[in-house]
Amino acid sequence: MRLQNWSEQQSGVDWGHAYPNVPLIDVSTNDGGFDFEGLQEIKNIKPAWQIQEYGGAWTNEIMKKICRGFFCVNYQNPTNGDERISFFAGKSLSTPATTVTLGQIVGPISSVRVPESSSIYCEPYVRYAKNQGSGQYDKIIRIRNAGADSYNSDYVDGLDGTTAEIMWTKAHVLWQSTRRIEEPPSDMTDHDIIYRDVDAVWYLDTWFSWMGAIDTDGTPSGVEFDPKKRISFSVPYDTGKDWYIMQHHKLQLPHQTDATSIEFVIEKIKREISRGKNLITVQAVLYGQTTEIDLYIKDTWVDGTLLDDWKDNYQTLAERGTGGDDITDIY
Repeated sequence: MRLQNWSEQQSGVDWGHAYPNVPLIDVSTNDGGFDFEGLQEIKNIKPAWQIQEYGGAWTNEIMKKICRGFFCVNYQNPTNGDERISFFAGKSLSTPATTVTLGQIVGPISSVRVPESSSIYCEPYVRYAKNQGSGQYDKIIRIRNAGADSYNSDYVDGLDGTTAEIMWTKAHVLWQSTRRIEEPPSDMTDHDIIYRDVDAVWYLDTWFSWMGAIDTDGTPSGVEFDPKKRISFSVPYDTGKDWYIMQHHKLQLPHQTDATSIEFVIEKIKREISRGKNLITVQAVLYGQTTEIDLYIKDTWVDGTLLDDWKDNYQTLAERGTGGDDITDIY
């Protein structure tokens, strides 16, 4: 999007080779901007695929494919119409400045809704590295037997070591909460744009996190179930007039959040302006209170090999947002 032709904006750069001077996109370092620090882990991903139909080359189609594949949302700045993009599967790296309290809410507050069990997939898998000749996927990471009493290395395809055990434990934690196995939809499992092993691992780990399987310390025993919950409420127009989808705030209520300030992201927003009723109503996703770390794997490897073919033999963990550079080795 940043490299496309912005000639209507009198941009003098060579489009496709340099960023334009005045694109109609948010290039700020704020939440929603293309240079926001929270997108760094997305920028570490290297998607690639072949476009075989003319319609697939349109910018909006490419954006849809990338957003669907990496837990992002593309939307417009409500003030000036500039394009924005946000990663929604985790908390913001910048602390939200606004905390909504009971005194600011108008009218009823919905119950706190946990995810439907039908939307939690205890045995997810990721098919990737699509072979354009055969039309099939050359690689797969699959979790099986989530309901087993204990981990067995045979239950995970495509991974090994501590990483495999952590992934199975996340599946097991989800199964303990639902006690049912649902077949995940193909748009969650089949990824034409992922070809690197490390990106497939990142995707599966992020998918687990979104479903509520949280990695707190990088060990199987540190996996906890803390699902994202939803809640709806309204605030006066003057309070929420500048709010927009994918914006992060905090919510502190005596019962719904147990008087604790919890971060949320706006999933839906409705502006109601009429005589005597000027309200902003939102549906929010509550992130919960569990502190989560990211599972990063960073090492020297030979392109096209499996994850177990490393130059070194150890596992690495990193704090969120470091891109894998802040490494703590566990021998």
